[in-house]
Amino acid sequence: MGLALPGSESAQFEVTDNPQGTALSVRDRANVDRITLGISHRGAGIGVGDADGATRSFIGDSQLGFITFAKDGTPEWSPGLDKFSPEEQKRLKELIPKLPK
Repeated sequence: MGLALPGSESAQFEVTDNPQGTALSVRDRANVDRITLGISHRGAGIGVGDADGATRSFIGDSQLGFITFAKDGTPEWSPGLDKFSPEEQKRLKELIPKLPK
């Protein structure tokens, strides 16, 4: 279910409920996901994306809690980032729960 503004290719506000979970997505006028709030069997979270759709920050109930990413996807900051080895830091994006689409 979604709300599309005139001239948009997709809904700017969309609610999804499926076996993966429930999500609310907010897209910009270029139809890029900018904010996603989701709940799934892997946890709940809020993702914020940049104009290219890349995840730039995430807040969730995973072990990461809160994390920000650089444009290239590498972790930039998290309260416990120093607890992870450089090898683990490269795989941190994998720990973020996939929010339903």
